[in-house]
Amino acid sequence: MKICGSWRVLSTFQNISVQERYVKLKPPTFPAQHDRILDRVETRSAWFTELQNYWTIPINENSVVTALTVANGSKGDGTDDRIYALTSNPLSIFSMTPESEQIRETSLQGLISPRGNMPFYNIAVDNFGDVLVHEETVSNKLVIPIAKNHVM
Repeated sequence: MKICGSWRVLSTFQNISVQERYVKLKPPTFPAQHDRILDRVETRSAWFTELQNYWTIPINENSVVTALTVANGSKGDGTDDRIYALTSNPLSIFSMTPESEQIRETSLQGLISPRGNMPFYNIAVDNFGDVLVHEETVSNKLVIPIAKNHVM
């Protein structure tokens, strides 16, 4: 792709020099996804608390939750909001709703190559419902279209 342009200055055309860069695109990859059973605990039935319930994400001892975001649902009451948790060791995204009995794990292992021993991750959800992952040490960005219509 080559971009050039010209300007008209006082009825004469002047060519403008352009800096040229080549773009290298990688083919799309489809990360592995697995549905797992979600351990949901109703706390109000166990003891008096303002906490309604909590979940235990099925991760191993070395895993760490590094980022969390919520995508608003269509109902507006929070029952169909989608919760995304990004974990490292291995790098995965877990997605669920507050009413879910299962949680979907999307493996991102090998898609982002951070530098150093302490990578910093951040996630967000765009207006189309895609999850955006940003690795801050080398500024890697990744768009993950996670299937939103799966049964939970």
